[in-house]
Amino acid sequence: MGEVVILNQEQVEVIPLEQIFERIAAVLGIGITLELVTSEAECEASQLSFFCSNRLDDALYRMTPALITPTRWSPGGLRRGRATTPSEAPPDVFNFVRHGILVKTDRCTGKECVYVYVGGAAREWLDGAERFMVAQGGAYFTTSVNKGTGAKLANVDYPLMMLPVKGNVKNFLQPYDPACRLSGQERFLDSVMNMNPVYRTVEGIQQALNHLSWAGAGLIPTYVPYILQHVFNETLGFTQQVYVKESPNRNRYFLNNQVRQDIITISGKAPLFLPGIIGFPDVNLEGVPTAVIYTNLGALGTPCGPDSADVYTIKSMFTNPRLVGIPQNPLIYGSPVLVGGLCTGGCEGVNVMGFPLPPSSSYSTMPAYSLSTLFPAPRSWSMTDLESYARQLGIYDSFMEALNAVMKAIRVEIILASKGIERELAEKLVNSLSWMGSLFQMEENEIAKAIINEIRSPPHEDHPDEVGQELHDAYLCYRFGHC
Repeated sequence: MGEVVILNQEQVEVIPLEQIFERIAAVLGIGITLELVTSEAECEASQLSFFCSNRLDDALYRMTPALITPTRWSPGGLRRGRATTPSEAPPDVFNFVRHGILVKTDRCTGKECVYVYVGGAAREWLDGAERFMVAQGGAYFTTSVNKGTGAKLANVDYPLMMLPVKGNVKNFLQPYDPACRLSGQERFLDSVMNMNPVYRTVEGIQQALNHLSWAGAGLIPTYVPYILQHVFNETLGFTQQVYVKESPNRNRYFLNNQVRQDIITISGKAPLFLPGIIGFPDVNLEGVPTAVIYTNLGALGTPCGPDSADVYTIKSMFTNPRLVGIPQNPLIYGSPVLVGGLCTGGCEGVNVMGFPLPPSSSYSTMPAYSLSTLFPAPRSWSMTDLESYARQLGIYDSFMEALNAVMKAIRVEIILASKGIERELAEKLVNSLSWMGSLFQMEENEIAKAIINEIRSPPHEDHPDEVGQELHDAYLCYRFGHC
């Protein structure tokens, strides 16, 4: 990590990490000990690279971010069955995916537990998303909700999302612990949840930089280059679309299956890392946000390489003129910012400091660098602190409702399997339904019985009643693969 790959339209070069930090510090107009900041980054990289030699090590879960994407979407505010117009298109390639982290909770049924995604979201899909997939470590996790529920599970000012999901992964390890609350910063980190509106603007954050008390180094794991290479390139080449319409007369879109598989595959790779500087404000000031300044697409490094495949990926992107100059934003929003030594002191351990979120900007004098709000992480990954975090975000009631819905979906899936439905099919059928609709107001055994009756019924069109319409999605999944 002592050297970083720098990309531009003409060439690919490698420069020392200190020069990256020196450039950022110059733009900020702050004096920092470059040797100390570089040392911090080197320490963090050494902690992460410990796991790179064995890609099957479960500890990779701790260093890889999660990726979230809506897998079923329909225009917000539209009634079922109404045709869409060109202005009601699904999220584009820059807005269909975000980064975050995945946490395993103690809310379990048998061996299956509820996980919680915490991280970025896109305003473009919050109102219309009906189903989500979270991918991490080459595995995927799902949740299926009512249209508009996504907006109730996010603080839309930033936006930051807390989404309960279901999945089943052996030997899952929690992400690195959140950064310790340093003495004197407790009040600040709590107050940032209710940040003064003046600092929610880009200008406000830039003004806050005038009040930095100190700066430190951070590394931001990212899959942006892989997403651009495997999805963006192919999409603009018209070889595939991110979303495909279910049918001409239905206003729903499904994530292209190849794109879905690409995201799952990408999540199993060792991420690339962006070096950045975290600006900590004077703790005596109220409401001044922490900021993170990081390189755009033009600067990448990795504690795990980069290997030849990574270098090829990076270079091949910049042979496409349509990708030159495209910044990290907004795809990188929500990725955890990893810092070292805040809890243990010295070169020991890595912690999650928070998540880069809007508002953000690129410096006009130095467009290769972006400035974002650094939204703090929960106090811990315990269920108690996750609930407290949801309260601070103003989404507690919706979060608990969604969490209970995921628990119910797990139980329905188990019942279907007990009744002779193959487990993979049971999972697809349950995932095709809304877990927060009228059907799921019924008792679990009744839901399972209704699903079985629906998929075994003769060919038929949609139902007139709301429960029947929801059940019909299981029929479409079973008969036509529209899952």
